[in-house]
Amino acid sequence: MQKDPETFAIIGAAMEFQERGIPFKAEVALPIHVIVETKAIATLTGADEAQLINELKATGLRRGLLLNFGSASLEHKRLVLGSSDNLR
Repeated sequence: MQKDPETFAIIGAAMEFQERGIPFKAEVALPIHVIVETKAIATLTGADEAQLINELKATGLRRGLLLNFGSASLEHKRLVLGSSDNLR
């Protein structure tokens, strides 16, 4: 799966925030039409992914990032509604 430049920029910014200890808002709808859902839990679950999917459907947006700052290293997942890329 090839990631777009916006995805790399958001993940890079999230990693930089984590390294510097900069606080962040839990959920942000960005002008590039990506929902960023942030968590601080041991590991991401299917329920976290389902929450992001519901938020995408509710807003009409197609792209979302799920970021978890609670594990030893940043855990992330990119979702695109209507894309077979999300299938496991």
